[in-house]
Amino acid sequence: MVKGEMKLKIFISSVQKEFAEERRLLADYIRKDALLGVFFDVDDKKIAEFLKRARAAKKLTVPAEADAQWILDKLDAISSDGRLSNAAVLLFAKEPQRKFIASEVKCLQYWGREVERPIPSYKILHGGLIDMIEEALAFVMSRIDHEVGEPLRGGIAPGHDELPELAVREAIVNAVCHRDYADNGSVQIMLFSDRLEILNPGTLPKGWTAERLFRTHDSKARNLTIAQALNWAGYVEKSGNGTESIVRRCLDAGLPKPEYHPDNVDFKAVIWRNPARLGAVGAQLGRSQGAVGAQSGRSQGAVGAKSPREKCLVLLVESELKRKEIADGVGMPSRSGYLSRLLAELVGDGLIERTIPDKPNSSQQRYRLTEKGRTVVGSCIPHNDLS
Repeated sequence: MVKGEMKLKIFISSVQKEFAEERRLLADYIRKDALLGVFFDVDDKKIAEFLKRARAAKKLTVPAEADAQWILDKLDAISSDGRLSNAAVLLFAKEPQRKFIASEVKCLQYWGREVERPIPSYKILHGGLIDMIEEALAFVMSRIDHEVGEPLRGGIAPGHDELPELAVREAIVNAVCHRDYADNGSVQIMLFSDRLEILNPGTLPKGWTAERLFRTHDSKARNLTIAQALNWAGYVEKSGNGTESIVRRCLDAGLPKPEYHPDNVDFKAVIWRNPARLGAVGAQLGRSQGAVGAQSGRSQGAVGAKSPREKCLVLLVESELKRKEIADGVGMPSRSGYLSRLLAELVGDGLIERTIPDKPNSSQQRYRLTEKGRTVVGSCIPHNDLS
């Protein structure tokens, strides 16, 4: 090897080491909660909600006079001159994405098994970590099957979610809590017809394998202050059994065993939907020829469509419907809070619209598909089913 080549290799090796060291320092900056050099305003609503959750979880004694300063001191997340730590910014600041742009959470729904257009629903969540956890959970739970049983005494009908809510929440919390905030990638939550995938930047601790996650293991949090805060708020345990509990809850619900896929960059959790009830959505969205409820008198339905969201869209293919007519077709009480959230989400996603937008509570209010809604539904329903 000539002398010049040797010098070049030494130079390249030196540069690579410098880049590796810079990334290590950046990661430490996040993990160890180095204090920010700029000031962020604390969101009093986020503090109040956190303290409320902490009192309910009973993992921390919260005095009646507790305020922002109290919890920030408790977390050791504020300096003497009022600067918030990185974790405090992510949890409690008014605009956390001003500092951590990639801390947003992306939620997507696909009606097939692959990533393909059209995308029925796509949301980018911003705000504090707890707000994004709750919004991401609502995104998933409002888009899966929800069975309503026979009304019990008092008129309350028991419900059953297709996926265990606690398992879904645990997987979302893990992604938000343990992601690598030094990475410019975002947490992605993708709901397919056969599975839920939750992807986060950052992989397992050195020496760990996916098999370790299927049993109780020692807890090794990447972001210690965030993990402590979420523990006090009742979201995570320190016992290291969160991933194991996801598996147990899914198996108890009769679902296939969840999967964990770590690589050198990202970590992916997969929760499978029930294969007996959900296949390719495009093949399931056909309508039955039976009446959808004695009240409506229409011979349309959405028996093949598994989730209330899909059923609702199919019901609106032929005509505008009132809330009561939609409730009958979907199979839930017309005054259900779940139905209210469902309709609000579909309106927010631009898939349906109100016929009287200025008076949302009008007795004459009806709902209809938008052009976007027709495009989405039309791509998933065989043409002869729409005639």
